[in-house]
Amino acid sequence: MNKHALEHHLAQESITEALFQLMIQKPFSEINVTELVKKSGVARATYYRNYSSKEDILDKFFIQCLEAYDKKRPIRSLEDIYSVEYVRDLIKSIDGLKSVFVLLKENNMSSYFLNLFNKHTTETIKKRGIDTLSEEDLYRIYAINGAEFNVVFNMIIEDIEVTPEMISRDIQNIYHRILKVQDQS
Repeated sequence: MNKHALEHHLAQESITEALFQLMIQKPFSEINVTELVKKSGVARATYYRNYSSKEDILDKFFIQCLEAYDKKRPIRSLEDIYSVEYVRDLIKSIDGLKSVFVLLKENNMSSYFLNLFNKHTTETIKKRGIDTLSEEDLYRIYAINGAEFNVVFNMIIEDIEVTPEMISRDIQNIYHRILKVQDQS
């Protein structure tokens, strides 16, 4: 990584960390840019060079997390995202985000990650030219991502000890039930 890229990366990390620290102290809706730049130690221009809003900070943070995971386990087909292995490994990678998920819940923003997760899943599939997404495909994506998010988010928040393997098997069962219902209609 060259010097400019490193400085850019460090500025983004500082701003993101400042946002999370401020979210501990006050509601997300009350945090402003002045507080963010002061807490992060970066210039206002640096903030705007990297982000257009507070929401943009969260978007980029979560998208980076999801893209890092995608590099470890690339999607080759629509069915890959519902395989036991994919779901299990995704759960393991998301487990490290507990403190961020707690902040989202405390700020009544629990669905924030789900919306990005849905968007990321559909865009990843479209970008890779894997499948043309029909309305049924979108339905499956939203249904399974919603179920997966609800289970994983709440297991993490509530500190309920369930193995990623158990969750991934259950998600796989839900996926097969959805397919069965679609086949019957």
